[in-house]
Amino acid sequence: MKYKQIIQELRESQDLSVQLFLNDAEKIIKLPSKVKQGMLSQLQKPGVIDTLVKNYIPMIIRIAYQNSLLMNSLSFLDLVEEGVLGAYKCLDKYKRVGTVSDRTVRAIVVETIKRLVCKKECPFSVCQFNENDPRLYQLNRKWGSYNKKTALPEMKKENPQVDRFEWARNGQGIRVKKCCASCAHKDLTRAVTKRYCSISGNCVDPLNVCESWEMSEQMKIAGLLH
Repeated sequence: MKYKQIIQELRESQDLSVQLFLNDAEKIIKLPSKVKQGMLSQLQKPGVIDTLVKNYIPMIIRIAYQNSLLMNSLSFLDLVEEGVLGAYKCLDKYKRVGTVSDRTVRAIVVETIKRLVCKKECPFSVCQFNENDPRLYQLNRKWGSYNKKTALPEMKKENPQVDRFEWARNGQGIRVKKCCASCAHKDLTRAVTKRYCSISGNCVDPLNVCESWEMSEQMKIAGLLH
């Protein structure tokens, strides 16, 4: 969704704090790409980090809005605040190095917001979120080099089964991917090292999907814990 469309939808919100935030956000003048790249290589200079974070606000708004659509306990402004903190932490970290790429900043902002969503909105009680686990802070390398034209073909080369999956929503609005992993007919009694289908009795791949797909009970109640 384009930035102007996001702002227009947020304008329809009745939240006064959101309206005041948008008034300030719309006053931000976007820096030219060459100027931004020059500032990203001069992080030691005073005031550079504050200027860059302010310029990243539109990007943070896009990411926060996309993640706020299905949130129960987190608001849009909560995610924006977390994204701003992620941008500051990123620039402060690379200040010692002296330079950082624009893609790296965006990847860390996305990771910071996703981590907050995982911590607050995970629908599964068996999931234990450990902030001290270093694996939660490792960036996905593909985010830094993401390209809309080449990302999906490259993923298909590595895994031919990766495709545009169909999605369904449960009663709480949580999106569920249609595949054997989320199907009610998966045979958990034999699913030790492989996954089986209780209808066909055959071993199946977790990413497969057939006409008999039906949402599992675990997926139907996802979101009720919050």
